Amino acid sequence: MAVATPDRRSPSTGSSAASPRRPPGPRGLPLLGVAPAIARDPYRSFERMARRYGDVVNVPLPGMDLVLVSHPDHVKHITNTQHTAYPKPELLRDILFREAPRFHGMANGEEWRRVRRMLNPKFTGRGLAPLVDLIIATVAETVESWEIHAASGAAVDMQEEFSVLTLTVMLRSMFTVPTRRDEVERLAHSFADLMRGMAVAMFTTPLPARVPRPYGRSFAAAKADIFGYIDAMVTERRRAGAASEADGDLLSMVLDGQFEDGTKMDDEHVRRELLGLIIGGYETTAAVMAWVLAQLPFAPAARDHAYAEVEGLGGARVTAGDLDRLPWLKACFDEAQRLQGFVLNAREATVDDEIGGYAIPAGTTVAFSGWTLHRDPRFWRDAARYDPARFLDDEINTYAFLPFGVGPRRCLGARMGYMVGLATLATAFQRYTFTPPPGWAPEPRFAFASIVKGGVPMTIGRRAGA
Repeated sequence: MAVATPDRRSPSTGSSAASPRRPPGPRGLPLLGVAPAIARDPYRSFERMARRYGDVVNVPLPGMDLVLVSHPDHVKHITNTQHTAYPKPELLRDILFREAPRFHGMANGEEWRRVRRMLNPKFTGRGLAPLVDLIIATVAETVESWEIHAASGAAVDMQEEFSVLTLTVMLRSMFTVPTRRDEVERLAHSFADLMRGMAVAMFTTPLPARVPRPYGRSFAAAKADIFGYIDAMVTERRRAGAASEADGDLLSMVLDGQFEDGTKMDDEHVRRELLGLIIGGYETTAAVMAWVLAQLPFAPAARDHAYAEVEGLGGARVTAGDLDRLPWLKACFDEAQRLQGFVLNAREATVDDEIGGYAIPAGTTVAFSGWTLHRDPRFWRDAARYDPARFLDDEINTYAFLPFGVGPRRCLGARMGYMVGLATLATAFQRYTFTPPPGWAPEPRFAFASIVKGGVPMTIGRRAGA
């Protein structure tokens, strides 16, 4: 089903004969621009600007030339058609490290290409095959441990439980050896502090490095804690050498991987790449599962359909082979990703360009908002409603649905994210029901990924026959 498009400015990109103009946009406050409005509500502020000023908007911010684009054709232009002219901007490159080597997801040019070429084969179906049974077993063990919450009858924050689960899976996939629950919880808190610091860093990059950032100390302490864990795992793996039982885990992939010239990552590059891979495979997947559980109570028909589909698997433990038999559950996952959205994904113009008839000078940061695109009624019918059926029945514009990014820089971990998400939800729905407190409704909170503000409180019940 195609969605009707209201009349709005032409989405043309590239050069034109006419002299292009600067994009329209709000004036904002002297010196501060619209920074206070974005700080108050980073989601709806970009949406309001797009609705008022159009698909190409100048966003006045201190120390930054930012243009917001809100049409799929423009997203395609900067992420695919002309992606080499729009690399990652300083806004993102320096979130974790101001110097090379960077995690490949925040690197550019050859620094990005050489790592991506090395890792791409490892994240295909064949490359992940040695990890599948380990991932599914770890999911099942963790979900089964929620029995204690079902027995207690007390409300539990399922966002935190999903966070612990996905981090447990990620660490097991990376290092093979199991990690104690208390250690996972400690690392989860460190990652929460790290993500908060990254969110702050994203909007304070223009400031000199010597200027203190909010949460700067907790950010530094979190990074040190996580690096300490990674370093210990790497040291132990190298000590064990050939005696290690690990075969095909993500640590082996990074340690053994070779660039095209036959060289390998040095120790500092290894620890940074491992940190980036954990970030990419951990928080986003946990957040989406939290949003699924947060949305389903308000869409009982969709929830009942999900439970019925899972019942079709029988009562046995979910296997990797079962995941392709869950199209409705995948649609529930995708619809949660749509409404979850993200605040901003940015690129930097390295050449003078034109988008939608407006001038984009070299050096301009060009960004798009997942929250805005995912709710645009031109591309989504009944856009504010949680309706998984759209992912089975409607024609989805690839560049209007961007949970894992799009183009050559699409997230490497998309396949793994779906695997963990669907296996977890299917296993959970086999065993439990989830009921929110009366009057509760989810709201987003920006913490690099979009999480549910205040968590997802649920009372867990046992399903009959589970």
